Amino acid sequence: MNAVKFSDEQIAFVLKQAAQASLPSLPSLQIGI
Repeated sequence: MNAVKFSDEQIAFVLKQAAQASLPSLPSLQIGI
């Protein structure tokens, strides 16, 4: 992860997309993003 630097917005976006794709049954509030 140190090899490639991501901005906080990019990290949040990727995590949000991954969470929505893998855990569609959970509400966004529970994910915390």
